Amino acid sequence: MRSVFVWLLGTLLVVLGVLFVGALPGVGWYGSRIQRGPTGKALVALTFDDGPHPETTRRVLSTLAEFGAHATFFVIGEKAQRYPEVLGEILAGGHEVALHGFKHRWSYAFLRRQALRSDMLNALAVLREQNVPAPLFFRPPVGVVSPPVARVARELGLTLVGWSVRGYDGVGWTKAEAFVRRMCGGLRPGAIALLHDAPERGERVPLGVSRLSLVLAEAERRGLRAVTLGELMASQNEILAKSE
Repeated sequence: MRSVFVWLLGTLLVVLGVLFVGALPGVGWYGSRIQRGPTGKALVALTFDDGPHPETTRRVLSTLAEFGAHATFFVIGEKAQRYPEVLGEILAGGHEVALHGFKHRWSYAFLRRQALRSDMLNALAVLREQNVPAPLFFRPPVGVVSPPVARVARELGLTLVGWSVRGYDGVGWTKAEAFVRRMCGGLRPGAIALLHDAPERGERVPLGVSRLSLVLAEAERRGLRAVTLGELMASQNEILAKSE
């Protein structure tokens, strides 16, 4: 009986280890990920997960417009299918649409390769139907990258994206002050910020929605311009061209 318990405990620790390592933004064991952009220009990328949502995403769009900022939205396919008009508003505002899977599952990293491929293809099909430019970037639900996730993303021509700063606005127990402190503490050239423009489920308003203006005001105070992830990464080519 004791040997069975030890085996189960060992298995649990291995699974947790896989999840932990796969979620660490600075670790690329399971495939290369973009964690931050080039630091040669005063640019940051704000990225939003789990939308679109007819109320909270529109609040984010309104705040971004107020500051003249742009962002990248990692959308859930089934939500994009449900709210195509919000998806259109994201694009009309000059923002970028990226992929966050068709369904948001905490077990995403443990799905088999074929199930992962089906999920990503379903999400891509929804975006194609809504005339969204083919996305370049993919962030898996919960941010966990397993070997199958990395492989399927690579096969579909999607670049995995992590983050360099996050405020944990996706969880209900994060305090507003702590969120703002974490986010502003990580604002520096090349930063990729992880926020949420919609709750994973339910109607809770993420702090990334309600406190976004404070983050943008701090970025503005530091002389940082919020751009799409695509623009942030493209700035590397501009920097290299000027140095030649």
